[in-house]
Amino acid sequence: MSPLSFLVIACSGPGAGEAIATSSLIGLACAVGSIAATVTLFVRTRKAIASGLLNAGRILAVVFLALHPLWTIGTVSGDCGSMVRYSAPVVLLLHVGILLAAWRVKRQETT
Repeated sequence: MSPLSFLVIACSGPGAGEAIATSSLIGLACAVGSIAATVTLFVRTRKAIASGLLNAGRILAVVFLALHPLWTIGTVSGDCGSMVRYSAPVVLLLHVGILLAAWRVKRQETT
């Protein structure tokens, strides 16, 4: 057995369709969550004072959304969508972190 036998070279064979479907579903769910977090960031913090940190968070959220793995990497590439399956939740967590930080900044501005 080769030491590189664990590497996935191409997405084919039994179970490839299910792996792609699972990766697509996880990527789509995380993309919807990222969109919701970004929209919430703009809607819930629109009345806040336009601090530099809040604006930076908004810009960062939009950039993360534009570069989301679901539409920049895709799931039908050679890895059965494994990259999307593992990186889309990370992007969602970044969006949620930005949203929580923005709420904290907004709360500090109002007090």
